[in-house]
Amino acid sequence: MNVTDIVILLGFLGFIVLGFRDGFSHMEWYRKASDKGHAPAMISLGVAYLQGRGVGRDDEEGVRWFRKADGKGDGNAAYNLGMLLATQ
Repeated sequence: MNVTDIVILLGFLGFIVLGFRDGFSHMEWYRKASDKGHAPAMISLGVAYLQGRGVGRDDEEGVRWFRKADGKGDGNAAYNLGMLLATQ
């Protein structure tokens, strides 16, 4: 496990423990990991924006994060992006 994996894990654990009460805190950890190129964190940001969890709902921003993760070669991002585009 590298530092980026630990950062995303901290964000995920914070989300699990604190739930939506402290949504911005977990978003901060996802952003830090995303800035380091961690595709799963990018997907987490995309989902948060699409669902409005911890941030205001913003479909365009959610898709942007999925595209960034897809650009890293993440299959989950490609799948999520395909599903979103198929339903539009």
